[in-house]
Amino acid sequence: MEKELSFLHLPNAMKHETNATAFAIRNSQLAILVLAYGNPLRRDDGVGWVIGERLAEILPEDVADVRVLHQLTPELAEPISRAGAVIFVDAAETCQVSENLAGLSSALTSIPGVITWREIQPGSFTAQPFTHQVDPSSLLAAAKELFGHAPPAHLLTVTGAEFGFGEGLSPALENAVEEAVKQINQFIERRRLEI
Repeated sequence: MEKELSFLHLPNAMKHETNATAFAIRNSQLAILVLAYGNPLRRDDGVGWVIGERLAEILPEDVADVRVLHQLTPELAEPISRAGAVIFVDAAETCQVSENLAGLSSALTSIPGVITWREIQPGSFTAQPFTHQVDPSSLLAAAKELFGHAPPAHLLTVTGAEFGFGEGLSPALENAVEEAVKQINQFIERRRLEI
């Protein structure tokens, strides 16, 4: 129970790391780091948790390091710097829908269950005052500045419908979880074939 309070440690996360392991990961660029985050006590905000848990069940340890978190923190800059690529997974209240996705011009939508991918570039490192929470762009910047490497990164979001207090996903998000897991698997497989 204690593990669930701040970080859900899943079986495929790297446990006993040595300098040799870090060196091998940094130089092989095979490891994919999946950071799935959100608040499972705020209904659809927990979609990252559900996706992360499913991925941890099916992805081998040598393919991906899946971490399920309440929020992104500055301490993640170090494992990000060692990854060959990073996939951030989160819920969104709205998403940008492009012409390719919906046959419409680019617009914001709040349709529940819409899955979007966005490439993330390093920004500037800015932790909010009185909190450790940071965004994906800031974490990439910190990884580059502090550890010399910011890998390619993408953010997968699933548009939610219900963000009030409570547990469990809305029906639209329950239906989107398997599709998100499938898309992440396809992304990882393509990445492995490119290397």
